[in-house]
Amino acid sequence: MIFFRIFALSKSIIGEFNKLPIHLIPILMKKINLFCAVITLLAAAMSSCDNGQSADDVQISDFEDVTLNDGILNNTTFVSGGIQYLNSFDATYQYWEGFAASSRTDVTTATYENQYSPITGEAYKGTRFGVLYRGLSAATLRSLEHPSVQFESLYITNGTYPYLTMLNGNDYSKKFAEGDWFKLSITGLDADSIATGTVEVYLADFRDGKSEIINTWRMVDLSSIGACRSLSFSFDSTDKGEWGINTPTYAIIDNVSYSVVTDK
Repeated sequence: MIFFRIFALSKSIIGEFNKLPIHLIPILMKKINLFCAVITLLAAAMSSCDNGQSADDVQISDFEDVTLNDGILNNTTFVSGGIQYLNSFDATYQYWEGFAASSRTDVTTATYENQYSPITGEAYKGTRFGVLYRGLSAATLRSLEHPSVQFESLYITNGTYPYLTMLNGNDYSKKFAEGDWFKLSITGLDADSIATGTVEVYLADFRDGKSEIINTWRMVDLSSIGACRSLSFSFDSTDKGEWGINTPTYAIIDNVSYSVVTDK
């Protein structure tokens, strides 16, 4: 019905041009401006309905709802803001991989014992954040309840341990120099584990005259990945040896935002 009303209004406006005195044309122009504004608002409303989402759909996983013990949670899969962070833990060797949650903020200790701290010395917001470690397999997070979501963005920075390792080097890893890089790949997977898209983030980049190791919180746009169920995280680096990547394969994340994808 609204389209018929708009069509009738457009015919009325066009018809008035043929009989309107020239000094009244500004009044008609005001009607035209109003007509254009109505069309613009209608188009925006239709766009919102077309993709099944609105601003109210955006949700945030910020780790503030995770219970910690001595500033960390590293031995179990956990949920924050509707997102499940998978964790694999071996109690015999106290070894974990995947995701942990933390509130630790040591920016000076450059060893494995300081694997839970961001180089920023603080969370992006609040006091907690996620720690990503890629061990034998890719780290994964996924929507707990919804089979299809659109991940919008997340914030990322280096951990203190990998940052200082790349900055200064140690017995196992090189000090980064011209041509080196350390990259994180984030791949979306649908409910059938089929890849939907990938976003790459350089946590350190010494190519083409650059000499950057990220030490602030950076926003990563994930919208190009498209609708998916989960995100898989993996690393690559120019510093490799017989056993794979020498650079400590950690990153710190916070404020993962996503929208639920609903049927049209």
